[in-house]
Amino acid sequence: MSRIFFAVILIFFSSASYGQSVSDQTTLVHPQKKHAPIRKAGKYLLKLYLGISAKVDDPQGIAIVKLISRDDPDVPKDDDEVTVYGVNRGNNSIIYNNSLLSVAIYGKGLPDEHRLKSPNGITANPAGRVLVADTGNDRIVELQDNGILSHVRTYGKKGTGKGEFNAPLDVKLDSQGNFYVLDSGNNRIQFFSADGEVLEIWGEGDGLSLNNPISMVVTDLRERWSYSKKNMIIVSDNNGASLKKLTGKGVLVKEVTGADIGYPDALFAYLALDYYDNIYATDRKNHVIHKFKSNLSYITTFGRRGKNKNEFIEPRGIAIWRRLGQVIIGEKETVQYYLIGTELQDVRLETVKGAVYLSAKLTERAILKVDIFDENNNFVRRLNKTGKKYGPGNVTFRWNMMPGEFESIYKEIDGYKRKKNYSIDEKVPAGKYKIRLEAKPTYSSKKYFKDKEQIELEIKENGIVVEIK
Repeated sequence: MSRIFFAVILIFFSSASYGQSVSDQTTLVHPQKKHAPIRKAGKYLLKLYLGISAKVDDPQGIAIVKLISRDDPDVPKDDDEVTVYGVNRGNNSIIYNNSLLSVAIYGKGLPDEHRLKSPNGITANPAGRVLVADTGNDRIVELQDNGILSHVRTYGKKGTGKGEFNAPLDVKLDSQGNFYVLDSGNNRIQFFSADGEVLEIWGEGDGLSLNNPISMVVTDLRERWSYSKKNMIIVSDNNGASLKKLTGKGVLVKEVTGADIGYPDALFAYLALDYYDNIYATDRKNHVIHKFKSNLSYITTFGRRGKNKNEFIEPRGIAIWRRLGQVIIGEKETVQYYLIGTELQDVRLETVKGAVYLSAKLTERAILKVDIFDENNNFVRRLNKTGKKYGPGNVTFRWNMMPGEFESIYKEIDGYKRKKNYSIDEKVPAGKYKIRLEAKPTYSSKKYFKDKEQIELEIKENGIVVEIK
């Protein structure tokens, strides 16, 4: 995992859950220090890597990709060596890592016809094809990464016709090399073939209404690192006040606003998808990251304003390496590196005579264990199937206060010891018990991270259950 660290620190460099504080939130988690000793990079590192005159001014979109040209097929464990491209709008450039330990800047010393002007969104694919929304020039610029970014060609010019643009703010490649342009000034999306032919235009008399859209993310049925293989487009519309889900054919499916999730002044800046097609949206206004399911059902909000752990100042571009769950988040003056984790929220116990109901919310698909121990930490039973994955969303388990059948696999894997082998028809004795929940993400962070919660209870002689606060 250490290799991703170098990609992260070279992009932009510059200047509440149940029972947890913001700093303890684990929907996103920092990698171990031995893999990434710096998780948040600022002005000092910019000068260190790019020179004393380097300046970051108004960073925007981010793209992350594993280039075929840098992949060693004989080394299966090198998949975290990715390339990260960051748009630096204020000085019309792109900062990217062109090797494991070095960075480069595209945009300086170019002939007039190749110069970028107020660029915003960026996208890239494993073949090294990079597209940039060159907003100020009303066009899309295609670059090729062969170790160094070089100009290939441009698409479009200012206008309202087919293949023309008015201040395009974002561009996205799909798995087949086709690309989508968020033609923001014209309130439409143009869909192009891999060779630049306009195939579809959405938002013009077809029932789709866009109003100053600012960013988007796409996925399709052939996307390699997608669990559910969905064909969809997510757009931040209405100047960032709402998110719209479209089919791959541009048909509106659902819309949510900031008010719908308790953030009426939200400004959804940039978007990203994880392996399970969950949607992440940076919120520049509230300095947080919002997370939704692929159907735009709200999951959680991560972070708050600040400069400490799990805090942000005007988060902007966001990119996720979907295979391993590596997350890059650009801010006004820094860039942060996280891994996708999971978080147990709203853990609750409902007691009735003869049974206990335990509920919780997971913020990411996770491997969950729900185990019961007596007051001497002797294992009593597991309430769910070993290795089963849940979420994101709500889960509920029922314990009828029977010990259950003690499978040998528990001893082999976890080393648990039981006080006695109760009959599965025998009620557990009165006394104090602990219910322990342990959630591990399915991404690379599972190697060292897990979220834990514990609830204590007492079973009375008459069968009544009381939670111990």
